[in-house]
Amino acid sequence: MGDPEGYRLSEPEVTERAKPLLLPFENRDDLLWKVLVGEGDEPHRRTTQAAWCLNYWTYVRKLAYGFPLQLAKGKARRCVVLMASISNKPTGLSVSANAKDWQSVANPEQNGSYLTFTIPRSCLDSGTLSLRMTDCAVSGFALIG
Repeated sequence: MGDPEGYRLSEPEVTERAKPLLLPFENRDDLLWKVLVGEGDEPHRRTTQAAWCLNYWTYVRKLAYGFPLQLAKGKARRCVVLMASISNKPTGLSVSANAKDWQSVANPEQNGSYLTFTIPRSCLDSGTLSLRMTDCAVSGFALIG
């Protein structure tokens, strides 16, 4: 500012600390399969009472997905859900082998917005992992070893 043209170009600063931005689930050694909301999740979505925001669901009252474990060639033992709380209400996460008998996921490991839990034996035996979420924003799912 202040020169006759009203702007000037300058070279960007080079820094040794610059790091690439990682997409969700990148750089995981245990990743077997992943899907991001808005990028191939549609065939797996079962129930939707939520607001759509192009690449995530928010204000989730009830959101359900069903994933055949064959997507991970039967090797998945754990699941990661990329979700965050959006209110003072506790986030709800439940699993089912048949999308009828739901059990709450107790004490999932939380690392930022990643919630990781062990897939129940009933789901492994049925070959299907059904997930139901409430009171949150959701943007992706991964099956890991």
